[in-house]
Amino acid sequence: MNILTNIINLLSDDSKPLTSSFLQIKVLASRLQNTQLLEWVNKELSGYNKGDSIPEYRICTSLLMGNYLNGNTECKNHPFALLGLDAKIKDILEHVDFFNGIGALESFVLKNENLQIAVPTEVLELINDLYRQKGNPYFSAYSVYKSVTIDQIKQITTNIRNTALDLILSLENEFGYEIELNELIKKRDEANSIIQNIINNSGNNNIINIGNNNNQKGNL
Repeated sequence: MNILTNIINLLSDDSKPLTSSFLQIKVLASRLQNTQLLEWVNKELSGYNKGDSIPEYRICTSLLMGNYLNGNTECKNHPFALLGLDAKIKDILEHVDFFNGIGALESFVLKNENLQIAVPTEVLELINDLYRQKGNPYFSAYSVYKSVTIDQIKQITTNIRNTALDLILSLENEFGYEIELNELIKKRDEANSIIQNIINNSGNNNIINIGNNNNQKGNL
């Protein structure tokens, strides 16, 4: 079986781990000497660094939740209203950037549980000040976290799979499903041109977006 067909078979079967297909895409990128594709594959496999930008499909909305006391009343796992916070801080608290490698993302999916992502202790004071200014002098939050649903994590892995599949299918459409790797290498320039066109024309600041300081919501 040729490499394109093998990769397509792996990517189109969502019971197969993404790691298997991405390792083969890594071989393909290396043989084609396509450094941009290779860098994207390596980032998806190993995870992005905190200083990296990340593709838009790795940014999720989140709900800020936590536990608090208000006088004699205690509420647990309750969402916090953020109206009145600085817009930049509010935006950070309402989004999560996922830098994890695809193996870790798929591990989250297998657990089939919503994620609770810790936030800095400074956020507690921001929330307490916000609610007290709104007329709740006895309000006291004592734990806060960002909540992301398991369906959102599943959507990230689906988007990664779909992005890679679109790219490999474009190569197959151009060169045929029977082409062997050694023949594809001989057509390296043409193949890389197709890959580059896909990258440049896919919107959302390109499907492979791994420069610095793009598409980042930031961190507290």
